[in-house]
Amino acid sequence: MDKKETPKKKTTSTNKPVKKEEKNEVKEERVIPQQVVNYTEPKKKSNALLFSLIGGGIAIVFITLLLLGILIIPRIFARPERFLAKGDYEKAFKVAKNDEEKYKVLLENVIASHSYEIQKGLKDPKSFRLKNVYYNGTTEIVYEVVAKNSYGTDVTNYYDYRYSTTKKRFTLFVYLPTLTDEPVYSSDSSDKRLEKIVKNVVRNTVRKMIADNSMKQDEKLIERINKLFKEDKLKDVKLIKEVDKFYDKARTNNTNSNNNNI
Repeated sequence: MDKKETPKKKTTSTNKPVKKEEKNEVKEERVIPQQVVNYTEPKKKSNALLFSLIGGGIAIVFITLLLLGILIIPRIFARPERFLAKGDYEKAFKVAKNDEEKYKVLLENVIASHSYEIQKGLKDPKSFRLKNVYYNGTTEIVYEVVAKNSYGTDVTNYYDYRYSTTKKRFTLFVYLPTLTDEPVYSSDSSDKRLEKIVKNVVRNTVRKMIADNSMKQDEKLIERINKLFKEDKLKDVKLIKEVDKFYDKARTNNTNSNNNNI
C-alpha cells in the first residue's frame, strides 16, 4: 500500500509550479502594450502644439506685412502726382521729397486757381479747356485757353498774369483775344492808343514765351487741370498756406528786376 501512494504525491507537486509560470507570462504580455500607448500620447500633443505655434507665427508675420503694405509703404513711396490729380495740393506738398518738387506743387496750385478764375469769366464757362501754360520762372504766367465765343465757335484766348507787389500775388494783367498786333490810329483817343500800345508790348512778350520751350509747362499738369474741371472739382481748389513761399520768390525776382532797370 505504501509504495503505490508515494508516486501520486510526486505528480501533484510537479504540476503546481508549471501553472504559476503560465499565469505570470500572460500578465507580462498585457503590461507591455499599456506602457507603449502611454509613452506615445505625449509626443502627439507636443507635435500639435509645435504646429500651432508655427502656424500662429506665420499668421502674425503675414498680418504685419499686410499692414505695412496698406498703411506704411504707400506713404513712404507716395508721389505728389497722386494727390495733384485729386486737387489735394496740401498732401502733395507734404509728400514732396525736395524743394524742387515742392515748388512745382505750389506752381500747379497757383495755375489751378487761375484756371478757375479764367473759366468763370468765359461767355460759355462749360467750354473751358486749358491748352498750354507758359511760365518765365519769375513774375509772369501766360495761359492759352480754348473756349467757345458768342457764336459757338472755339477760339483761343491768352491771359497774361503778373506778380503784383501791392496785392502780393499773381493777378490778371492783360487779356488777349489774339496775338496779332493791333494797329494804332491817330484818330484813337489817348486812352485807346495807350491800351493798344500796352497790349502790343505784352503780345510781343507772350510770343517770345511761347517760342521758348523751357517756359512751357508739363502736359501732364495740363491734363490734371482739365480733369479737375471735367470732374467739377476745379471750383474747390484753394491756395494752400505754403504758396506764400512761391510768392516770396516772385517778389524777390521782381525787386531784383526793378533794381537792374534803374
